[in-house]
Amino acid sequence: MNGRAWTNAELNVIREKYPIPELTAREIGEFIGRSASQVHQAAARLGIKKPEIFRSIAGKKGTQSEAAKAHRFTKGHVPQNKGKKMSAEMYVKAAPTMFKKGNIPSNHREVGSERVNVDGYIEIKVAEPNKWKLKHRVLWEQVNGEIPAGMNIQFKNGNSQDVRIENLYLISKADQMKNENSLIARYPKEVADVIRLRGSLKRQITIYNKKNSKCNE
Repeated sequence: MNGRAWTNAELNVIREKYPIPELTAREIGEFIGRSASQVHQAAARLGIKKPEIFRSIAGKKGTQSEAAKAHRFTKGHVPQNKGKKMSAEMYVKAAPTMFKKGNIPSNHREVGSERVNVDGYIEIKVAEPNKWKLKHRVLWEQVNGEIPAGMNIQFKNGNSQDVRIENLYLISKADQMKNENSLIARYPKEVADVIRLRGSLKRQITIYNKKNSKCNE
C-alpha cells in the first residue's frame, strides 16, 4: 500500500474494531490516523469483512443507535494492546499480511511508463513517486531545449497521440488562441480571411464615425 508502513498496533485495532457493525471505516481511520479507504484495504488484506448487518446500519444515514454509541472511540481512548508485543504465534499468523516499509503497490508504474490522460494526450512518468509530464513536451525539450514561457507545443496533423518530433511545432499561446482555437479557425482559409477582413473594415468604419462625430460637436 502507499504511504507509511502499518504497525502491529494499527492492524490489531482493525482486527478488533472492523468487524463491529456500528463502527465505520472512517471512525476507525480517524482513531489510528488513516483514511477510510486505507482501513478497508487493510481489512481486506487481513481477510476481515463487515457482517451482513452492517449494510442495514450503514444505509440509515444520520441515525445513531445506542449500540453504535457504546462502541465509539472516546477522546483519549487508548487501545488495550498499545505497547504490548505480539506473541510469536500471533506474529507468524500476521506476518504474511503485514505492510512492510518500502512496500511497492501492485499498480505501481515504472519511470518511463506511458498513459493517455482524459484529454487524449500521452503522458510519460518522469520520476518517482508519481510525477508525469506530457510526452510531446518532453520530446520537444529533449531535442530543442526548454519551452519558452508563453509558448505551446502543437501537432501538425492534429493527432495528439502522434508524438514524433517532425509532427510538432512551437506556437505562442496568443497565436494559438487567435488562429487555431478561435471560431474563425473552424472555417476554410478563404472564408476565414474574408471574416477577418470584414472585421477589420467594421473597426475602421467605427473609428471614422467616432472622429466625425467629435468634429461635428
